[in-house]
Amino acid sequence: MTAIARAGLGSIEFDTEYFDAGRFPERRLGPIFLQYLREKYSDHRPDVIVAISSGNFKMTTEITNFIFPDVPVVLEGLTEKEIPFADLSPRVTGHVQRVDILGTLKLILRLQPDVRRIVVIGGTAAFDRMYLEKTAEDARSLAGRAAFEFWTDRSMGELQKGVSSLKRDTAVLYTAMFRDAAGETFVPAEAAQKIVDRASVPVYGLFSGIVDFGAVGGSVIDFATMGTRAGELAGRILQGKVSVLKPIESVKAGVSMFNWTALQRWRIEESRLPVDSIVKYRLPSVWEKYRWFTVEILVVIAIQAVLIFALIIQRFRLRRAEKNLRDSHAFMELATTAGRLGLWVRDLASDQLWTNSRLRSILGYGEEDPITVQEIYDRIHPGDRNRVLSLFETFMMEGKSFELECRFLLPGGQERWALVKGNGVLDPEGRLVRAQGVMLDKTDSKRDEIEADRQRQEAAHIQRVSMMGELAASLAHELNQPLTAILSNAQAAQRFLAADPPNLKEVREILGDVVADDKRASEVIQRLRALARNEPLNFSPLDLAEVIRDVVKLTHVDAVENNISCTVEYRDDLPPVWGDRVQLPQVLLNLLLNAFDVMKESPDHEGRIIIRVVQEQDGMIRVSVSDRGKGLNENSLDKIFDPFYTTKRDGMGMGLAISRSIVKAHGGRLWAENNPDRGATFSFTVRVDRRSNGRPGSQPARNFERSTPLGPL
Repeated sequence: MTAIARAGLGSIEFDTEYFDAGRFPERRLGPIFLQYLREKYSDHRPDVIVAISSGNFKMTTEITNFIFPDVPVVLEGLTEKEIPFADLSPRVTGHVQRVDILGTLKLILRLQPDVRRIVVIGGTAAFDRMYLEKTAEDARSLAGRAAFEFWTDRSMGELQKGVSSLKRDTAVLYTAMFRDAAGETFVPAEAAQKIVDRASVPVYGLFSGIVDFGAVGGSVIDFATMGTRAGELAGRILQGKVSVLKPIESVKAGVSMFNWTALQRWRIEESRLPVDSIVKYRLPSVWEKYRWFTVEILVVIAIQAVLIFALIIQRFRLRRAEKNLRDSHAFMELATTAGRLGLWVRDLASDQLWTNSRLRSILGYGEEDPITVQEIYDRIHPGDRNRVLSLFETFMMEGKSFELECRFLLPGGQERWALVKGNGVLDPEGRLVRAQGVMLDKTDSKRDEIEADRQRQEAAHIQRVSMMGELAASLAHELNQPLTAILSNAQAAQRFLAADPPNLKEVREILGDVVADDKRASEVIQRLRALARNEPLNFSPLDLAEVIRDVVKLTHVDAVENNISCTVEYRDDLPPVWGDRVQLPQVLLNLLLNAFDVMKESPDHEGRIIIRVVQEQDGMIRVSVSDRGKGLNENSLDKIFDPFYTTKRDGMGMGLAISRSIVKAHGGRLWAENNPDRGATFSFTVRVDRRSNGRPGSQPARNFERSTPLGPL
């Protein structure tokens, strides 16, 4: 009833009817009870019926099928027989509980490992015999672990006398008793009480009520759980939350329930109980009785002890903190001195700045010189000042960590490079209150870097001049054609001017051809001047197809003389790349000349070189030069890019090393690999111009492919 009332349905009227089928003959009194219900509720039909039944559910079937056929019924049954689904109305739902006899028997052997004999006590009524038969069936599965005796032919007096003299290696299992062997009737709980009171050994049972009478317990049927389960289901039906009634569910698991007093009496350790066990009637310990009083006393004692202890160790902690601070400061000074690190901390509220001696040395300050944030800003190189101030303004707004490299101008005009790193410190409200970081003097390494870059530029320039000598025949051919055309056109113009009258129309056309040939010769000279210049890297957007055409033109004569054809493959939508107009062509020219040399040394070569341009997924463009020569030795694949390593008889071993440094300066990489069939492929990557967003150039080059000795393109 309590569970139904919790459904929140307001005022509920409960009617209770009880037919004691366990003690009275159902065959004779059943029809009378049914007629009674029919007459009593003919004009007062219930909204839901909660049926608590046991045995064969015959009475429940009669009520649901013939008296209240349209009323939903929640059945909570107790039986070991099959559920008569065919006889039950479809409006019957609920649960049928099976006793867990085997579970209780296993609990007996678990709690009392020394048990050798189990006495089973039950009655002679039909209900009693049902559970005795089930017990005999389950006991067979435990044969050999204990001897079972069934006391079913004794009166209550004989049973009490028998259980009072049992030995310590024995346990009693009480099933149920509505009637003893002498014909005397009992309420099962009353019979259980009589057995438990006289037993000299632990008594176990199948139903929760026996725990209340002092039995140890078992895997029992908890009638409170059954009632709650039935009430909650009935409440949901009354609320309209159950639209379709589910078939009756069979519940086999019992509840591990025990009596704490009985456990103590028979010295059964609680550690042997299952984890989810329910232990009733546990006596509170001294701690549980006087917990709060004890806690208050302990708190007072603890506070006093803490105060006394704090007074004792306060001086010790203070001294230790001072020593740790001195040690920490000394260690930090040692670390920063060894690492040549300058430290700085800026309080943003007061704009006060703290620096260590190393940072002062980097910026040209003495140990006692006053130093402010503005003075440091004033010493930043004018070329870097706007960039640094802009970055610090962003830091003040976002509070994110930063890292920058900049120059400082010290008194006397000395220039010093420094790497500055910093982060922010926030208060509990998330506001930036302090900036702190480190400064590293990079002057020496920066000078070394600049010197290395200068030397690389010199080496690249020397290689370009050297390659111009190798391309002398090609350059002569390139210049000879327009110069020869200019001479021929000039001689023709003289003849037309000597005519009478002079043919000025023809002269004008000839002069136009002379101008065109002059531009052509000028372009050749401009390319030569570009290769001969020794200038630092100057990045700009480049049309890679145009770069390839210019390099191929420079190698035209060498290709013809050696009967080498060249195939160039690329897409029309190739985007511009970000590179140096002089040094990037130098890389391609070097790879192409190396391919020519390999083909010369391989008499059986196929006379074909492929230049392939592919756009990668990572914002890079890959250029590959493939030859059909003899390929590379596996041992030299990792060495050919080392300075002074060469496979040529007259080579210096610097061409590929310089080319790799140029490609690296462009943000790409250069590598080599052998082809699957023959020959080798040298590839390098270069970045796409970011401003183009991967779009093709304004003048996309056309696809071109030549499979014969190269001529003018």
